[in-house]
Amino acid sequence: MTDNEISQKIRGILIRVADLSLSPAAINDDDSLFSSKLRVDSIVIMNLMLAIETEFGIDTNNSQLMDFDFETVGELTEIIKESL
Repeated sequence: MTDNEISQKIRGILIRVADLSLSPAAINDDDSLFSSKLRVDSIVIMNLMLAIETEFGIDTNNSQLMDFDFETVGELTEIIKESL
């Protein structure tokens, strides 16, 4: 799976779990997850991790996702890529 494919899936998941009225193209890799644009809070992070487990088949309890701080879509993409 390419970086772009991972990033697009993350954007789609984020839009769904955060109930955003944005298109995937409106979300940039360097956008902070915690910005007013994306409105991610602790509940959204929990739902995001559950959706990532389902979509990518990654056990977030046993993956690098729990070991790294990530703030942007791009950082999350890199961590998921390394976990696949």
